[in-house]
Amino acid sequence: MGKRLLLNLATAIVAVLLFPALSYKARFWRYRVLGLAFTARNRAKFKAVGRDVFLSSDLILRGPEFIIIGQGSSVGPRCSLATWQDGTTADQALLTIGENTSLGEGTHITAANRIVIGNNVLFGKNITVSDNNHGHATVLEIEVPPARRSLVGKGPVVIEDNVWIGDKATILSGVTIGKGAIVAANSVVLEDVPTATVVAGIPARPVKQMK
Repeated sequence: MGKRLLLNLATAIVAVLLFPALSYKARFWRYRVLGLAFTARNRAKFKAVGRDVFLSSDLILRGPEFIIIGQGSSVGPRCSLATWQDGTTADQALLTIGENTSLGEGTHITAANRIVIGNNVLFGKNITVSDNNHGHATVLEIEVPPARRSLVGKGPVVIEDNVWIGDKATILSGVTIGKGAIVAANSVVLEDVPTATVVAGIPARPVKQMK
């Protein structure tokens, strides 16, 4: 560990201990130090984690052994990453996050089948990505509590490279979002998004084709 990094860490620790409520810089360093410690402590729990990955210390994890995170990617505050191995949608769920991808604050990703997020993808805040639902939405399930229904879905979710997803968007099962596409804030994506296309609305529809 280099002298510069040691000095930065020592400065951060002093700021956290002495000035926890007085400076935004102190709060930033507290966030960074706790996140780096959390990442180092939990790295071995994942299926794979690349270099220079940052995980916020308040990350909620379920099934990290089925999660891959590529180098240089970051997971912001109050995020949740979950894989579910109930055998109803796939033999083994898998969540893959590519390189240099940023998951914004409050992102919730739940995989019971397969979710693949590419490289250099930018998530805004409070985004949901899910490849599963609770049950088949049939009359036969009325008497079954939703939490006890089987996890089912239309198929994997694939988000290709260089995609930008705006705040509070929702991406649901069986969807592929093409390279370089933009999903507007508050959109609900139920169908595939072509490459280099801007979509918006509930349900999301193309509003612009990039030229």
